[in-house]
Amino acid sequence: MGDEGRSFLFNGTSLGELLERLQEDTGLKDVIICSRNPITSKLMPLRLQLPPNNNAMHVVLVHESSKGSFL
Repeated sequence: MGDEGRSFLFNGTSLGELLERLQEDTGLKDVIICSRNPITSKLMPLRLQLPPNNNAMHVVLVHESSKGSFL
């Protein structure tokens, strides 16, 4: 996939559903869904819920084992 990533339409409502979809699509397990902070550019884990709108959203998957390196 590289740095350019890819896009898809997601109609679910929870982080759990998004995580399941991403794991199925990528074949990756033990990952954390993150988004990049627009001010600091640091990766921040998505923990509680998805934003309450239908806007495009950019996410990054990080292996749990690399948590200390990136998060």
